[in-house]
Amino acid sequence: MKNLSFFLALLIIPVLLFCSFSIPAQSAGTASIGSQINSNLQSVGTGAGFKSETETGGLPKLVGSIINIFLGILGVLFVILIVYGGYTWMTSFGSAEKTKKAKDLIVDAVIGLIILLAAYAISNFVVGALVKATVN
Repeated sequence: MKNLSFFLALLIIPVLLFCSFSIPAQSAGTASIGSQINSNLQSVGTGAGFKSETETGGLPKLVGSIINIFLGILGVLFVILIVYGGYTWMTSFGSAEKTKKAKDLIVDAVIGLIILLAAYAISNFVVGALVKATVN
């Protein structure tokens, strides 16, 4: 019970510390000032040589890039698991227990890799659709 409460504390405390709550900074009546500031910032940015959000893809493309980096790291992890499983199998010296452990590790890594590829395909499709919808 003590371990469970410690584990829950490790999960809940970071969520409470780093969770952002939405608090409006302006009332609804000052939208014209916000749009004027936005247009001024847009003109300054384009004058400085930066591309606008509609040209770069904006937030959906950024989120897609972050997801792709994360999935790439997971892909490297699964390759490492497969290599480790193969190494364990080769160094088992005929031990049935070590061979079974290595086979299970390789099967689990392949299943994880299939899930990873499916997640990549889904996120690539969704982010592509979002970028296409926001740019057009």
